Amino acid sequence: MAQVLFAETVLRADYVVDIHCNTPPSLCWVTLHTHDGDPVGDKAAGMAEAFGITIIQPGPGATWGQLGGARGMLCDMAAEQGKPGLIVELQAWTLEEPPVRTGVRGILNVMKHLGMIEGAIEPQTDVPIIFERLAKIRPLRATRGGFVHHLRKVGDRVALGDPLAAIL
Repeated sequence: MAQVLFAETVLRADYVVDIHCNTPPSLCWVTLHTHDGDPVGDKAAGMAEAFGITIIQPGPGATWGQLGGARGMLCDMAAEQGKPGLIVELQAWTLEEPPVRTGVRGILNVMKHLGMIEGAIEPQTDVPIIFERLAKIRPLRATRGGFVHHLRKVGDRVALGDPLAAIL
């Protein structure tokens, strides 16, 4: 079934956007699995910039596995076929308005960037954004059970050692 879906969608597409949902509270972000200087990667980077949210891209020589994931995701398979792609992680448990607006605006921005539709790229206004590219994903995990009380909001600047949450 996966092979048929891949053949009927990705192989027929020019570009790929793979949309995921991340658990709140979190940033919305775009993950690039390619490196600068690769023509397919450069096109994917342009798509990511047009989407308009935080971009995570490994440094030269890094692999997706070093970011905490595994190769073989849809955008990896698309890139192997010469098709630029990216993974979008939107924050949502359900279809909540801010991440849905962010996703719709981002897809429209990518389509404008690629010349599929007319119009100016619109800035993202519904989610916090880190404007410098990040090289790693570092999720926080609890080491014991309890109720989590968040001490900081997503997007707040923190210093090394600042508490982010308390488990009660």
